[in-house]
Order: sequence, then C-alpha cells, then structure tokens
Amino acid sequence: MKHTALYTAIAASLSLAGIAHADMNLVQNDKGNLDMYVVLDAAVVNQNHSLSISPSMPNQIYPYQPTAQGVGSVTGLLGGGLSDSRVGFKGAMNMDNGAKAIFNLESGFDVTSGQLNNAAAAVASNPNIKGSKYPTNLSSVNADSSLNGQLFGRAAWFGLQDPTYGKITAGLQNNPMKDVFASYDPVKSDTFSPFGESGTVGGGGGVSEDARMENSLEYSNAIAGVTYSLAYQFGNNTSSNGVVGGSGVGDGVALRVGYETDMFGVQASYNDFKDALKAVAGTSLGQIGLAELNTEAWLLAGKFTGVQDLTIEGGWERFTNSAPSDAVNISSIWGIGVSGVTAAFAPGVSQTTNIYFFGGDYNVMPKLNIALGYYDTMNDNKSGTTNTNGSIKTTSAILDYRLYKQADVYAVVSTNQFSGPGFTGTNSTQTAYGVGARVKF
Repeated sequence: MKHTALYTAIAASLSLAGIAHADMNLVQNDKGNLDMYVVLDAAVVNQNHSLSISPSMPNQIYPYQPTAQGVGSVTGLLGGGLSDSRVGFKGAMNMDNGAKAIFNLESGFDVTSGQLNNAAAAVASNPNIKGSKYPTNLSSVNADSSLNGQLFGRAAWFGLQDPTYGKITAGLQNNPMKDVFASYDPVKSDTFSPFGESGTVGGGGGVSEDARMENSLEYSNAIAGVTYSLAYQFGNNTSSNGVVGGSGVGDGVALRVGYETDMFGVQASYNDFKDALKAVAGTSLGQIGLAELNTEAWLLAGKFTGVQDLTIEGGWERFTNSAPSDAVNISSIWGIGVSGVTAAFAPGVSQTTNIYFFGGDYNVMPKLNIALGYYDTMNDNKSGTTNTNGSIKTTSAILDYRLYKQADVYAVVSTNQFSGPGFTGTNSTQTAYGVGARVKF
C-alpha cells in the first residue's frame, strides 16, 4: 500500500509535462506495454505585424517577438495553434517489486508541410546582412529554440522507475522548469502564450535551447506528498580549446520541488547553466551565428483548484543572463554551419528579466472552456548601461470547445504591447487571432 501511494505521487510529478492524449496501445502483456500517441493541430491565423509564416518553426508566428516598424500583416494556415503537432512512442517493461524500465521518444513537426521542427534552419534562412538589431531584410519568422531538426527533438530518454526509490532517466528531456510551465501556464498554447512561444521565458531560464536538456540525467521522487526533480546536463556538444565538452562547456543544473492537493498546488524551480548557446542570425545565407552566455533562473508558481470547474494560476519568474565562463570553439551545430560565436555579454555585464503572470480557466459548460492570462515581462537595463530596458505586456485568451473526447476546436487571441528604449524602432502593439482544430490519438 505504501508503495502504491508513493508510485502515484511520482506519477503525478511526472505528469506536469505535456498535454493529455489518447495512447494507442501497440503491445500489452504481463511483461509491460508499448504505446504510440499522436497530436495534430492546425489553425488559420492573422497577425497585424509579422514576417511570413515559417513552416520550420515550432510556432510559426510569434506575436511575443517584436518586429521592425513597417512590417505588415500576415494571414495563413499554420501548424500548432495550441499544440505543436507530434508523434511519440513510450513504453514500460515490468521488473521485480513493482519497478519498471521506461522510455519516451517524441518528434515534433509541422502538420501543414510535414517538416520537422527546425528553428535553426529558420534562423539560417534569415541572415542579418544589415547588422541591425531589428533588421527589415528578414523574410520569415525565426527565433532560437531547443527544437532544431532532431528526429526525436521533443524527447529521447530512457530510465528506471521504482515505487520506493523514485525514477532516474537519461537522454534528451524537458528542463524541470519547463515541466512547471506546462502545468501552471494560465493559457496553455504553443503559439499564443509567451511561455509556449518562447523557451527563453518558458522553461529555458533565459535561453530557449536549455528548455530541453541534452546529455542529461534526471532523478525524480516524492516524500510525504512533496515531489521533486534534479537534472544535470553534461555539456551541450560544443568544445572549449578544441575538446568537446571541455572545461564544463554547456553544463547545467535544474531543480524542481512541489506540492499539490485537490485544492491547490505550488511549484518552485531553479536553473544554473554555464556557456549556454543561443542561435542568432548569421552573416550569410544558410548559416547561423551563436551567442554564448551564462544563465541563472528562479521560478515560483501556484494554482488554486478548490472551486468546481475553475482553476486560477499565477507566478513569478526571474532570470539573469551574464558573460560566459569559457570561449566556445564550434564550426557547425544541428547540421548547420556557424559563421561565428560571440559572447552575448562582456565580462562583468549582466541583464535581469522578471515575468509576472496570472490567470486561469473556467469550464463554462462540460465541453466549453475559456482561459485568460496576463503576462508582464520586464527587462532591466544591462548593468552599467542605460536605454536597454523594456517591457512586454501580454494578454491572451482561448475559447476551446471539445467536439469529441479527443478532438477540439478553438478560437484564440494574443495582444502584446512593447515599450521602453530596448524596443525602439519596433511596432508598439502586435495582435494575433486564430481559429483551429486539434485531434489527439
């Protein structure tokens, strides 16, 4: 009985990540199970100021990203209005005393074109030839991400799970901070919520690429209802002084601890990464540049579920980006050439960002849900400078109707207001609307 209760607590901890889907059972016997799952999502959207829709991007429009003044509107069909389309496999093999060997492989793609999520390719197709912070010569939406053309870019891990000793996994897996956002974001959308659009604020602790941790080990368990996770990344496949992973390049640690009941939940998370890499525009077509930096982040989130059909969520995130510890030597990454690696911050210089968020969702009817969220992103001045600060105030809403058990249709809107000297030369307001459908297999 003790084992069963603890096993349930561990499973609840792990369910922070991802969306619900209907697993298709491929194999089921006394030895274990093998399941397949699929999520397909497409929407017709309009954004008043946007570059062209990019089929390579996990989120193919980006209302949270500022655009240069003069950039017009765009309307089109895109994949992933609420959820990035994906196909995955997961399984468990029964062992002694309730222990299991487990794994998860998950691939993200654009359902409208069949392309794998590949943000680095989108960046490579938009070189910053003019050298401007907000260039006007770009052709399509592009940004850095942890999804850069990998076959199983969303997840590729295996491990052991024991009802007493917890769970340990190895491979490419979510940063525990990203798992918190997956459950505590008031508006759960990969395209219309800042936390879904941007891994920088939505789980990467300052850099999108760290929202998923490669070359990582993670341990999770529960004690007296308190769940916790500890993850460590053994480098990011780059090199220092010609040695791959040398000098701890790309090493990072991520922690999470939380407690949830039927009435409320609270989660806290911490990140600390050394020599993180951020894809930026390269100097020639087909290449990317890399910005290198150190990051440290904190997150505190809570939710109230004590009223039937109502969930209220909110929290605070703070991260500080600073000069890297080592000089990275790399000529290609994710199969794309690198035109150069630069330090994002000079020695002694740093910048802190705070994000406050609040909102929730309500079941208006058994099949109709409305979600509303407000997000206030505040970038401080870089240390020792002025006129580098700015803010983004985001309001997003979803009206979601469940047609069938595993299929829903939705209408979404997100408005982002940019202000402050850090956003000089950009459009002050960007608004995106969309209607779409999602099916989960």
